[in-house]
Amino acid sequence: MKKLNISLIVPSNANYAEINYFFSSFLKWKKFPSEIILVNIIKKVKLNNYVLSFLKKNKIKLIMLNKLNAFPGEARNIAIKNSNFNIIAFLDTSTIAKKGWLEYGYNKIIKEKYDIVFGKTLYLAHTKKDKVILSSTYGFKSIATLPGSILNKRILAYTGIFLDNIRAGEDAEWLYRLGMYKFSKCQSKKIINYTNLQGKTYTFFLKKWFRNYSYTKKLSYLNSSKELYFIALSLFLFIISLTWNSFFSNWSTKDPLYVPHITKITILILFIFYFYLRVFLVPLKKGVNFLFILQSFPKIFIFSLLLDIVKCLAFILSKLRKY
Repeated sequence: MKKLNISLIVPSNANYAEINYFFSSFLKWKKFPSEIILVNIIKKVKLNNYVLSFLKKNKIKLIMLNKLNAFPGEARNIAIKNSNFNIIAFLDTSTIAKKGWLEYGYNKIIKEKYDIVFGKTLYLAHTKKDKVILSSTYGFKSIATLPGSILNKRILAYTGIFLDNIRAGEDAEWLYRLGMYKFSKCQSKKIINYTNLQGKTYTFFLKKWFRNYSYTKKLSYLNSSKELYFIALSLFLFIISLTWNSFFSNWSTKDPLYVPHITKITILILFIFYFYLRVFLVPLKKGVNFLFILQSFPKIFIFSLLLDIVKCLAFILSKLRKY
């Protein structure tokens, strides 16, 4: 067994079964980090004796910190401060990294001199409901994420550390800041799997989206909302349709500029455009199977619509808050 000079940082809101399931996949790796920094943010959780024995036998240092009620960004910052190596890797307890992930990123940084190797996460669906949720959110293609990323710690001197006063979105905000610098970057070819969709309800994700977008005042990368632009444009066109015949034709049906049923036509066009965008165009770009869309388009449409409404409400409320 070979150890690499890496600090693996894992913020955890997992229970006993979940954290030990995470480590059960870790034990299958061929190469390991020299230290693991586990930060419990919900409850103090212990590892089972088999995992502890494996770490001790292979001289993998385990630093277990308890910072209850901390936000994920604060947990990551605490772990970074306690790390003893210049290369750090990030995982979450809901992610499963397969063999080869750690050494791939390590070699990219050590041998090819990259500053950061982005994680590549694939969200796994277990049920039809999970597939509907993914069709409206993350999709079925792997996406760049902080979990799974491996970096040289020196870049934090430029980007700064993570926001520690928000419940969600601090990882994407940090990646947004990172994009402002010309560091040497690449994306990992080793996909990690996100396994925590199972058992989550539609309501759970509506609450999650509302929570995330409630912090847009603190998250610069969310300050421009496409949904709001679409609503503003729709309202503008709707108002134009209401006044068109009055302003341009004085309600004369003989006037060439008179358009019968213009308001209904405008609403229908906007509905068709939105329906096509959220049910077909966006899901297909995210790798959703066309046959599944045809089978489930009512649920995909309704859930996508509810998500967009929730996001817009949260965005507006965030802007109205003083703090």
